[in-house]
Amino acid sequence: MSEWGHVADPRPHPVATPTCSPRRMSLRAALGLTLLLSGCAPTQQAAQPGPEFVRLQQAFAGLRGTQAVTGLQLKPQADGGTLASGQLAGAPFVLRFPAHWNQESLVFAHGYTFVSPEADHIPADPVANDETGGLLPAAYAQGLAVGQSAYDKRGFAVESGIERTAALSRLLTALGARRAYVAGASEGGSIAQLALERHPQQFAGALAACGVVGGWVPELNYTTHIRALYNVFAAGSAYELPGVKDVTRNAGGSVNKIGLTLLRLYSAAVLRPGGEADLIIRRTASAVPGVQAQSDIGTLGSVLLTQLTGAEDFWAQAGGVFVDNRATVYHSPLLSDAENAELNRKIQRYAADPQALARVQERWTPSGHFTGKLYTLHNAYDPLVPTEHEGWLRSIVASAGNSAQLAQALVPTATTRFPTKALGFQATAHCGFTPGQTAQAWNTLRGWVETGVTP
Repeated sequence: MSEWGHVADPRPHPVATPTCSPRRMSLRAALGLTLLLSGCAPTQQAAQPGPEFVRLQQAFAGLRGTQAVTGLQLKPQADGGTLASGQLAGAPFVLRFPAHWNQESLVFAHGYTFVSPEADHIPADPVANDETGGLLPAAYAQGLAVGQSAYDKRGFAVESGIERTAALSRLLTALGARRAYVAGASEGGSIAQLALERHPQQFAGALAACGVVGGWVPELNYTTHIRALYNVFAAGSAYELPGVKDVTRNAGGSVNKIGLTLLRLYSAAVLRPGGEADLIIRRTASAVPGVQAQSDIGTLGSVLLTQLTGAEDFWAQAGGVFVDNRATVYHSPLLSDAENAELNRKIQRYAADPQALARVQERWTPSGHFTGKLYTLHNAYDPLVPTEHEGWLRSIVASAGNSAQLAQALVPTATTRFPTKALGFQATAHCGFTPGQTAQAWNTLRGWVETGVTP
């Protein structure tokens, strides 16, 4: 999957230390040869402080109150820039300032990560260890300071993401930024969009790529519909999903077991078109209401892995289940009228908690009211965050009378191998953008803000 996508694990990527031997070795062997190799490892000259380094030292030292940074580390970079890291109100952050900073800034909100008790991670260097498909390096090369903040948790972290990302942008403003941008992908696209609404004085523009921009209620309805439909069509087969069948709960099975089940399903479908496995896939995709879902492993794999492992985390953040299918009439063109009636009798029905639904609609649903520029980017088909989000957002913004502040772009559907690049099937990609498409989207937003000319 793309680094923009939900499966990305945003951990720092350490830089290997060069040695005399190009071969990899075990940890034990490396430890045993440390003294032998220490004399022949190339010595790197320390980077010298650039033009901004002293000014940044003084600016950080002058911060007070909520903008005070703890554990600050400032490191000169070989290009004359400065890498800054530390904690802001307890949240780890990383920033990189170019040698000649133009006093503009771009902060990035990363996408959904699988639920885990581990702390959220961010890259050690937002440029050298880029996880944004080229976005932050492109902005950095133009003279902007760029960076990311960790969230308070993994999994569903929209609330934390909004506030932590906005706080990091305010820190940059306190350090001298005169214009601020925010960007994000997938869950981070929702964070960027909602940050633009919630903090209108902070951001001049936002880029939301492959984002949940139409709201979290339709997004979670989509994923839960797919799990419920799959349960019906796979019941009694060798392809039933492991663990708990109740779609409002986590399955409880491991990601590996779920993935192996889906690999067996798609292997059988490829070997026998029109057979049991093939019918399960096509019937599930064809009956999803409100979304044109495709019959590929990218769709079922990304949706089911997220929903089966994260459902309870979504409900916990909202204070209850916020999806509802009591009035939904499911229909597949691949089924007869009698079979569709049977589908609607068999499928699990679930109800939203009114207070949880109200919370999601109030806190994590776009209102369409924002003063900065919002530019959204989507693939023509996205398996996890449906492209229909763009139309849902467009309607919301039009109803708010704010269409002049919104511009949208679609790029062709991308493919990747699922579940890994080395093993699996060709599948549609979530957040499948090339670096060129990413850079073009960023340049379009920045040009729009600077010139006022709508793309």
